[in-house]
Amino acid sequence: MSQPSNTAARAATQASGQVGDARIATSLPGHPKTKKLIRRLGDGAAWKLVCLILWAAGNRPGGDLSGMSDEDIELAIDWTGEPDAFVRALAEVGFLDGEAGARQLHDWREHNPWAADATRRSEKAKWAALCKQYGRREASLIMPEYAERLRQALEAQAVGSAHGSETPATGTPNAESGTATGSASSTLSGASSTHVAVPDAASGMPLAESSSAPSPSPSPSPSPSPHSVPSGRGRGPRNSEELPEGFAEFWVENPRKDAKQDAVKAWRQLGLDTDAALRERAMAGLAAWKRDTRWFRDGAWRLEFIPLPASWIRGRRWEDESIARPAAAASTAPAAWQPAGEPPWWEQAGFECRDHAANFRCHAGNFREFRNGERIPEGTPS
Repeated sequence: MSQPSNTAARAATQASGQVGDARIATSLPGHPKTKKLIRRLGDGAAWKLVCLILWAAGNRPGGDLSGMSDEDIELAIDWTGEPDAFVRALAEVGFLDGEAGARQLHDWREHNPWAADATRRSEKAKWAALCKQYGRREASLIMPEYAERLRQALEAQAVGSAHGSETPATGTPNAESGTATGSASSTLSGASSTHVAVPDAASGMPLAESSSAPSPSPSPSPSPSPHSVPSGRGRGPRNSEELPEGFAEFWVENPRKDAKQDAVKAWRQLGLDTDAALRERAMAGLAAWKRDTRWFRDGAWRLEFIPLPASWIRGRRWEDESIARPAAAASTAPAAWQPAGEPPWWEQAGFECRDHAANFRCHAGNFREFRNGERIPEGTPS
């Protein structure tokens, strides 16, 4: 069996938001700090230093070890020497900054910029994908903290523009379509050296943070960007418009997931994106249909009886009178053997109708084993 290539493995790791490698300078073995570390703890300490760098790249890509005790740090790299000696020596020679519980790898961003920006790259990719699929409004509900940071960045850009600051022209992914555009954007740099790419005012909310750190050498091989869609000859970017108002909620709630673009078209044709009252009635009708035994029975969706979303919308099926009753009207007639004046057996068992009772395997022969819509536990006095 052939093994996956390093490039493919690295691309898969990047897609998952993790860091698959770290940058170690060729000067590390001969660096004065390394020599001092070896003099204190022996040659094995140098290897444990490398292990710590690799562990941090995969688990603390920002280089911040806050929240970990000195013992935790040593356990992470399987230090078997004197307890606390390794971390203490790293701090003495200058490989670690900060006090116990708030340690940081010295100049981590300078030496490992690719790993240091892993979290921001992951957030940026997730935000762009959500904007592309659902639009900025829905994406903001899913990632509220990220959206708030971008809103603050946009406000800061407006303040900077008011003071006549210049904005460099760069290619910024479009927030709605996720495709690259060549519009001007401003790059804001705060005291924390966090760079935020903010599109011009015409594009509305900024898309994502963008890292200015160069790729390390050797750098991970590039993988296809999630923010752009390749276009064929004579074709523009796809999905250039965000989903219409309310459609994302409808699509999540609808148990059938076929012909989405046709459903989007039908949603707009009936004005469900602009008429809030109509949209509310449609969603209420969908909720009623989901309770109907023609759609759901015995704990499973009956997809063969559920129409395509577009057909359901165009047929205005939320207006169907039959869904006002959980089952067919004939189901509410009492049984022929039932004494006059006595409630139907399903009502005595606590169900709305015969079909409702059937969902719980309640029937005329065992309805006395049920009460308030639930089977009576054995041993309960009647």
